[in-house]
Amino acid sequence: MLSAIVPPRYNQIEISLQQLSAFTDGTLDQCIEKQIQPMAWSPLAGGNLSSNQNLEALTKKIAAQYETTEEAIMLSFLAKHPSKIISVIGTSNKERMKRCLAFKEVTLSNQDFFELYSTALGHDIP
Repeated sequence: MLSAIVPPRYNQIEISLQQLSAFTDGTLDQCIEKQIQPMAWSPLAGGNLSSNQNLEALTKKIAAQYETTEEAIMLSFLAKHPSKIISVIGTSNKERMKRCLAFKEVTLSNQDFFELYSTALGHDIP
């Protein structure tokens, strides 16, 4: 007897301010359409935004405005997407986890979201 085919409920993808292809390649659109919850692996860009100095500076600036951590801003950016991205944090460091959990207290404005997005892309959004 064949068992029923169960549609996927989650899709674990690499997504961060340094890896935005899922925003434009249809992955997140498909997740919304098919009611699949995206799970972001490496949501903190491997802890390295320094390869994009403009993005690193903007993340620090926005974190200061919200009186929170850079990690919280990076995770809040993902959480703001309508696909309801869940971030998978790969750390056992308690202090880093506290800095990450601060994202729960942040709701980025649309302006801040799009400023982060366009800075990460390296150009204005038409």
